Formats: sequence, structure tokens, C-alpha cells
Amino acid sequence: MVEEAFSRPLQVDQEGIPAYTFPEAAARVLSKVADYAAWRTQPLGMFLEFDDIDARAARDICRKAIEQRGAGGGLPDRRCTPPRRAS
Repeated sequence: MVEEAFSRPLQVDQEGIPAYTFPEAAARVLSKVADYAAWRTQPLGMFLEFDDIDARAARDICRKAIEQRGAGGGLPDRRCTPPRRAS
């Protein structure tokens, strides 16, 4: 069994170096670091803006639906229309 002193992080000035009792734990951490690094290299998302949105009408539809069905209730399929394509 590994002594407890070897499972504590090593301290060098203000920096800590993690020490793991078993290699599986270190491999799991490195996997998470690699996943995070890959995520960070992805391009930033975009916020689409449309000139023809009627926000007031959309809010009114949502308010009426909440009044009729309560919070969390969806619109019936017959009220839903497919999204408009950009021209």
C-alpha cells in the first residue's frame, strides 16, 4: 500500500502538483483536461438576429398559453408552425 504522504499534492512555492495513489485516477484527470482543451478550441457560438420578429406578439402568445395551461405546458401541434427559412 502506498503511504499517505505520497497521495497529497506536492507544494512548490505557490503551485501544487497533484499526486495520485493509482494511475487510473491520473488518467481520468488527463482525459478531462484533454476534453476541456478540445472544447476550448471550438469556435464561439453565434447569436442570430432577425429583423422581422414581433417580440410583443410572441410574448402575448406565451402569456396566453401559460394562462390556459399553466407553466410548463406546451402548445398543441396544430398551433405550431415550421420555422421560416431565411431569404
